[in-house]
Amino acid sequence: MALKQEYGTQCVMLPANLTGLMWLADGKNLSTGQRTVTCLQEILQQDDVKYVLLDEWDANLDSNNASAVDAMLDGIAEHKVIVEVRHIRRD
Repeated sequence: MALKQEYGTQCVMLPANLTGLMWLADGKNLSTGQRTVTCLQEILQQDDVKYVLLDEWDANLDSNNASAVDAMLDGIAEHKVIVEVRHIRRD
């Protein structure tokens, strides 16, 4: 939270539970993985956002979806700073 307070609108925090968050896209009928991808795509479109804070973004994803989102994050990391807390996987 200190990073969010420090950088304000340049920073977006994405928690593990996306329920109840306001995004441009309506994610009501999407799976958790689809909702995560949709939120990240929206963040990528925001030029003023320089820092993306992710709190256990993969906690509710299966291995395939976690790998897909991880690859997406690699692309985002070329343009934005990503700070992430990861869920420990024992697959």
